[in-house]
Amino acid sequence: MIVNRRDAACGLMFVAIGAGFLISALRSLRLGGLLGMGPGFFPVMLGIILIFLGGLIAMRSIGTPNEAAPPISWRGVAAITASILFFALGLRQLGFLPALFGSVFLASVATSRTSLRYALAVAACLAAFSGGVFVYALRMPISLFGPVFGGY
Repeated sequence: MIVNRRDAACGLMFVAIGAGFLISALRSLRLGGLLGMGPGFFPVMLGIILIFLGGLIAMRSIGTPNEAAPPISWRGVAAITASILFFALGLRQLGFLPALFGSVFLASVATSRTSLRYALAVAACLAAFSGGVFVYALRMPISLFGPVFGGY
């Protein structure tokens, strides 16, 4: 039997992470219901979705030959890591919009195929959309601009 080991390992990793979320949430958080969701509702649903997707990926690996792994894109690894760190470290001082804009911009330049104009446009659109959804529509207590820009 031919099994693509890389896809099988990826699928099993998804299943393990999903099971971890599911078990942890069921043991320690109140689930609630669809109309009154508790703090455990989202982690349980996330766990179920990850287990399902991991199972599909693992089943798809059966009958698929192994392929040579492509080289690691260190530019992509560095850009995505920098993106996460920028958002985490900049949110409090810069505010939601600048931190998200910078984070999305850094993630967009992870590949050389993305132009500077496209990366700026995607970052601006996603920051504006997210600001509208999280701050105005959902009324989350997040400041759009932090102390660096004269916000609170």
